Amino acid sequence: MNKRKEPSSLESEANDKLCTMIRDVAIKWTRKLRSAVVKGRQHWLLEMKIVQEECAQLRGFLATLPVPGVLDIIVAQSVENLIKVLSSFNNFRVVPRLNTSYDRELNRNICINMLKSVLLPCLYTCNIRNVDSAFVQEIIVNLLYLNPKVIDLQLSVICDKYCLQLLLERIPSLIDLQGFQLRLTCTNAIVIKLSEYCTKLTKLFVEDCAFVDDDSVEHLLKLANLVNLNVANTSISNEGYITLLSRLPLVQNIIWYDDLDIVLTYVARCLLSVRKIIGSISNSSLVAPICPNVKHVILLSISNDISGLKELKSVNAISFFQCSSTVINLRAAITDMGSTLTRVDMHQVVNIDIDNLIYFCPVLKLLIIAYSQMTGSEHNFFDRELPHFKSVREIRLKQNWGAYDFCSLLHLYINLEICYVVGMDRVDDVFVGRLLTFGGFKHVTEFVIDNGGYLSMPTVQLIMKNCLNLTVLGNFRSWSGLTENDLNEFLQFVRSNNLALTINL
Repeated sequence: MNKRKEPSSLESEANDKLCTMIRDVAIKWTRKLRSAVVKGRQHWLLEMKIVQEECAQLRGFLATLPVPGVLDIIVAQSVENLIKVLSSFNNFRVVPRLNTSYDRELNRNICINMLKSVLLPCLYTCNIRNVDSAFVQEIIVNLLYLNPKVIDLQLSVICDKYCLQLLLERIPSLIDLQGFQLRLTCTNAIVIKLSEYCTKLTKLFVEDCAFVDDDSVEHLLKLANLVNLNVANTSISNEGYITLLSRLPLVQNIIWYDDLDIVLTYVARCLLSVRKIIGSISNSSLVAPICPNVKHVILLSISNDISGLKELKSVNAISFFQCSSTVINLRAAITDMGSTLTRVDMHQVVNIDIDNLIYFCPVLKLLIIAYSQMTGSEHNFFDRELPHFKSVREIRLKQNWGAYDFCSLLHLYINLEICYVVGMDRVDDVFVGRLLTFGGFKHVTEFVIDNGGYLSMPTVQLIMKNCLNLTVLGNFRSWSGLTENDLNEFLQFVRSNNLALTINL
């Protein structure tokens, strides 16, 4: 039998229940407002007054909770919940007869009050990267002044000019800000404001922002504490980026989708602080002398020999996108670097020789291969005592092809804990049965197969019998041999036995 759930702490349960109650209250508010507006404008105005009073009551109640440890947790979760509720709430699309500028302002104000009811000044992270509603974006940006202690602000793409102007006006209140992210629509004006008022910034991501150009460089240089800087695909030139790298002493990442060779050739100093490089490079021998301490290299669309990377002595992770492992001479690089690699990540790579990874990566922990072609030795026999098979803890495979069947080796990874396989017909009832029969997956905690071959209920039962440490299993909706009745019975089995198992549908 798999592990049973550990009882939650009383404090954790209380926090969860309170967050659920607050979410339900917000849902009740929006439902009542929708219902009232159908009855007529007077009913709607009366209901808004009631909701406004309840908002004040909720805010007053939350203000009595202890900080930290309770209120900060409640506020963070409740803000996230309120954002979801408000994102789906728009009375005026439903009822056109109330669609006047005055009514829109009333609606905006009541939504502001709903969010203000939980937006107490103990919110340290504001992450709305996935909020697409311009209406909700504007409300959140408008209320930033209520949380001057925010240290991390992650914004979705803001297209509304008024909202961008509002952001400019709110930045001066965010003096403790350490992280800022805004893709596509950040501007020089916003960067200038950040450099004036947010001098504690250590992370700035403005990737793909065409309105950030070389005029922002002198202002970015004022942010001397920057550790993570991403200005890739902006209008900043190679020369501007070289200036930033040369004069910002703490920056730990190079992210540049233009010509990295030019940047590394003309940068004014050895970049001892750099730990991560993302980009495309022609002359790999440039990397080690300029960035000797780099630990993670991510190479995009490369077509040149990368054997020069073997001079890097500290690399523990390497990623490749859109290339041929034979053209880039991956074997030569892996032969020397492999002894320290704990992560290898390959996307859209052809001619991957699995033998190289098995023999030259003895301490590998994570292996990701997606949309790639795999090759290997014809004999297909490996000693299960090889260090590689003992070290790997996580494997993720997605829609790979080729004559070599890497999946047939999965049972050799005796300490594997996490396995995700997506879009590979080879993984079916027969395959999983053999895998478990050969003694594989004894330590697996997460096993997810998505859009594989024919998979049915006997395989679920076999996995449950053999993988006693399992905590995640799925994705069942894509298993063609599972009926709705099978799924319901299994979910009931998990619940009735109180198993600590998350089912991905």
